[in-house]
Amino acid sequence: MVTMVGWGLFSLSSTLALLMGAVALAFALGVNMPLPSDFSAPLF
Repeated sequence: MVTMVGWGLFSLSSTLALLMGAVALAFALGVNMPLPSDFSAPLF
């Protein structure tokens, strides 16, 4: 029981960390790309 709960929490946290890392990486790549100086357009 405890092992299942611990594994579930570990899986959830690792998945969340992976998603956050991917978002941070995409954001960093987007920021590092050359953008127009008057870039104020919506993201989508």
